[in-house]
Amino acid sequence: MKRTSFVPLLIFFGSLLVGCQDRSVDEGPPFTNVKSSVQSVLTTHLYTGWDQKIWNRSGDMVAIAIVETIPDEQITSPAIVSQVLGMLRSAWACPSRCIISPSNRQPTETISLLDHLHANTTGPIQSEIDSTRIFVLEQAQIVE
Repeated sequence: MKRTSFVPLLIFFGSLLVGCQDRSVDEGPPFTNVKSSVQSVLTTHLYTGWDQKIWNRSGDMVAIAIVETIPDEQITSPAIVSQVLGMLRSAWACPSRCIISPSNRQPTETISLLDHLHANTTGPIQSEIDSTRIFVLEQAQIVE
């Protein structure tokens, strides 16, 4: 009688282990989730803890999602730049512990985006861009 109740439990844990084998430790949030989070924040001008969690785990992928989501003619408006800088700061808040994929721990796309924003804006927003650039480089432990 005891064997009968043990079999379903064994099947359950066996299927659970098989399902977990498909996920790699190196995977981060899917790009579609990052992109939809960026789009949602740009539309509603609000972000949730879930958005921040996605960005924290995505690193450089956030910059790619921003570039693919925001049209070039809108990306340099002060309101959009402020939101973008907030997203990037969140994406680089804890790269060594939070960013899941090692390839997203290098801020190549992020720095390119920040350089583009700096070159195409004027006024006080440029100092915010510079500050974010320094923050990202420090967090990624890159000294210029």
